[in-house]
Amino acid sequence: IDFDGAKAFEFAYRLSKQFPYRPTGSKGNEEAFRWLHEVLKSLGYEVYVQEFNVTIESARAVARNLYVIKEGKLREAIVILTNYDMAPTSWEAASDTSGAVGVVLQLARELSNIDTKRAIIFAFVDAEEWGMHGARYFIEKYGGPELKVVIVAEDLAPSGIRSFSAESNGQFKGYSPLWLRVLVREVVSLEGYELLNSTGLLELVYRSIGKSFTDQGPILAKGIPTIRVGTQSDDPEL
Repeated sequence: IDFDGAKAFEFAYRLSKQFPYRPTGSKGNEEAFRWLHEVLKSLGYEVYVQEFNVTIESARAVARNLYVIKEGKLREAIVILTNYDMAPTSWEAASDTSGAVGVVLQLARELSNIDTKRAIIFAFVDAEEWGMHGARYFIEKYGGPELKVVIVAEDLAPSGIRSFSAESNGQFKGYSPLWLRVLVREVVSLEGYELLNSTGLLELVYRSIGKSFTDQGPILAKGIPTIRVGTQSDDPEL
């Protein structure tokens, strides 16, 4: 496909500007969820919703995941997952979440009418900022085609990209398999970018801690090959 970064930026811009404050449990979060639902439905997808409760600073809040499935020839699936919530200390969260949401929405648009060997699932999860609850709930309750690999998009800018980064730690157990790390590095290199990844002594330190801070963590802990991919951008809007 010939990815349209300008349209991805439009999605990111709309999410940031229309819903600038959207931490889990807020009115803005619910409105952002409804907007995502409408966009995905307008692209021709059936939208699946997962609603669950989380505890945030001793208060109960409703969180919502949503995902769509682009069917493939096999009953196997690749997941592209991102979160749409934000830290309560943030505003717009353009780089942290909006950029990745914009990219994943545009991928869902461009791949909607393209035949693929495997199904592709586009997932938008909530409550990442409070302990990756959305990703954990998604992977525990999901019931579609067998998941072969999950790509977590976070801090993923739709324009002005300078370099890429990857995170491979599972939450208390699990690590991205070598073949997946090599694949990401080779794809990034083919596009002419550098991949920043934890290697050598730093990787040993991360593995010894056994803790993740992004959504690949709880998915790797379930034994599913997963990696988190992000970017560094020179675009001041992000």
